[in-house]
Amino acid sequence: RSMFVNNVDGEGNSINEFWSQVDVLTSVYGVSWLSCIKFGDNDVPTWRVHDPVSVKNWEYAYDRDGNLKLTQILIELSSNETETVYRYMNNDVIRTVFVGLDPEDKEYRPVIDDPDMIQDSTNVYYIEQENPLGYIPCFPVYQNQKIYNGVGSTPTFDLAQIQRSVYGDMAEIYSTIAYSAHPSLVVDEETDNLNNGELGAEPGSIVRVPGVIAGQQNYTYEFKAPPLTALSEIRALVDQKIEKMNQLAMIRSDELIKASRSGEQIREYDAKMESFIRKKATNLENAEYNLWQIWFDWTNQT
Repeated sequence: RSMFVNNVDGEGNSINEFWSQVDVLTSVYGVSWLSCIKFGDNDVPTWRVHDPVSVKNWEYAYDRDGNLKLTQILIELSSNETETVYRYMNNDVIRTVFVGLDPEDKEYRPVIDDPDMIQDSTNVYYIEQENPLGYIPCFPVYQNQKIYNGVGSTPTFDLAQIQRSVYGDMAEIYSTIAYSAHPSLVVDEETDNLNNGELGAEPGSIVRVPGVIAGQQNYTYEFKAPPLTALSEIRALVDQKIEKMNQLAMIRSDELIKASRSGEQIREYDAKMESFIRKKATNLENAEYNLWQIWFDWTNQT
């Protein structure tokens, strides 16, 4: 067991590195799937974390006691230009499936040469073993609350949406400043003709204009630019969105402390952040307990 905790997934990751990866994936996707499988000639079971993009399909059903149980699942293990490898599991079997991606390739064979390899069709092969546990050694762990079995919620999506909106607002600020700093020149046709179309916009430029008629100005030569009144409003909107992002991400910034009207307000905010972290920690702790339970079932230990 001491050797296992230094390499829990067969890829050299220690138990701490493994749970750090689980923490990140659940934060990003809202859910990730964990499996504990002893397949083929492995001496001990290995733990694996699967992001929800790799879990292609799954099915739940109620057992005779009214408990909702995972009855089958399909996970993509790897994929390249020539083949995709899947892991299919139900209560009876665990199957590694190799699928050739070119249906016209009649000569496709998996890279590995295994005597237990079975050809299912032209470009589909699999290796199958009995599932001695009688249940599927795979389950989801959530960031917070589950929305549906295998589907969780995460604040990362909301943060990304707000960030996208802020990015658009910053483009509006840039456009407003750019247009105001480079106004358009409005000139009448007669003035343009008097200067042969060569009108200077720099200080000190000489511009020929016609005289006045009956005391009225008879020419137009001025700069027009959009007003800057919207600039402060856009900036205020961006500040509001950033404040909302801080609330979603539970960031205890210096600006938040300075804006707080009392120590009680800061304490209440910290309590929400602690509750958020505590919920995530509890989910990970329960997941580790369940994963060890499966590991001991595989090794016939109590």
